[in-house]
Amino acid sequence: MNPALVHLTLALSSFAQAGDPQSLLSQVRKQISVIVESAPHYTCTETIERSWYHNQRPESPGCDADRAPQIGRRTRVETDRLRLDVAVGADQEMFSWHGEKAFQTEKVDSLVSAGPIHSGSYFGFLSSIFLEGTAQIDYVGARTEENHEVAVFQYTLPKSESKFDTETDTGPVVLGYHGEFTVDPVNHSLQKFTVIAEEREVPESAHFCSLHLDTRYEMVNLDGNGFRLPATVEMTLLDRNREIKHTSTTYRACRQFLAESQLRFDDSPASPALATPHQLKELPPGLKVAIRIMSDTNPANSWGGDPVTGELSDNLTDEHGTVLAAKGTPVKGRLLRMETFFKPQRSYAATIQFDQVADYRLHLKSVIETNAQGSIFMPRRLQLDNPPISSDPAACRFRLSDKQANLKGALTHWVTREVP
Repeated sequence: MNPALVHLTLALSSFAQAGDPQSLLSQVRKQISVIVESAPHYTCTETIERSWYHNQRPESPGCDADRAPQIGRRTRVETDRLRLDVAVGADQEMFSWHGEKAFQTEKVDSLVSAGPIHSGSYFGFLSSIFLEGTAQIDYVGARTEENHEVAVFQYTLPKSESKFDTETDTGPVVLGYHGEFTVDPVNHSLQKFTVIAEEREVPESAHFCSLHLDTRYEMVNLDGNGFRLPATVEMTLLDRNREIKHTSTTYRACRQFLAESQLRFDDSPASPALATPHQLKELPPGLKVAIRIMSDTNPANSWGGDPVTGELSDNLTDEHGTVLAAKGTPVKGRLLRMETFFKPQRSYAATIQFDQVADYRLHLKSVIETNAQGSIFMPRRLQLDNPPISSDPAACRFRLSDKQANLKGALTHWVTREVP
């Protein structure tokens, strides 16, 4: 590393007088180098709780660097919660819904298609700031946090050196960013790390004005060794309507990735990085599928990402009347979202998608089935939101007026569609 790229301001404080910030920074780099280069591949359960805040008073849309986001001036109107599994390698993260036997994707937004979501919390930012030698780092002094003194550093990484990208209307765009991190001066461990992408860095083609990521670290035992890894990440995003989206992510149950899994982190072209799912047969489009939900599903104890089971309420037949799967055959699915709404009164929504019956992969479109009088038979506390009200035509969305409303027993109707 070129020492000219690191600028240390020796602030007058009790810590600056007792120690050398440059020596402390060097020790932090060594620890992070071990984490990035020596930590075994591992998995964690990732729980995500998201909140949407709307303006109490009208504000003109658009980005303005002079108007800082303040959640206190806004009203919480919606929340949801998700549960995923993440697999982490030295320079890669992969994701699946919680409890899956294989990791499906390197992009978390291919699983979570709605609402704010982020990745790269493990090694991406740490490598860029501490190991690549292109960030400007300044020591700014000591601070007391939770009755413990920490050393505070600020950093800046210009867009020309950044690997932090975001999706916009014109495609992915790289953002420069800055922030601060705090270090325990006794054991040289990273405590907190903040990433800020401000409005001056965000292009007009993006769907937000500014973004703040705050990561807190804790010691985790992997393969018999302790590694300091992310415990929580708080993301605050100010959108172009001057409204706030807040995401709180917690990582738990981290463990070494077992060798017998199909997941790979290397670049071998002969071995795909993602696990290969069991080969299922495809169904022709236009077949009617009636599925009764069998899982206990309610807002009190369910998370987006939880598996859902159902069963066929009628025989699944092809266009010639041949039975492909009999009535009562189990159907596998997923609870994609569990939402809570606070306006105009509290209500809930659960979005479900089914993807397998017997040896067939399901590509379904939700439909409304009525009787001769045009009535839809649903429990009183449940209402079916059918597309285009739902944002995903492959999912079935229920409105729940009661937190204890259970989807178990609800009958859903679908039609098979063309393979995407």
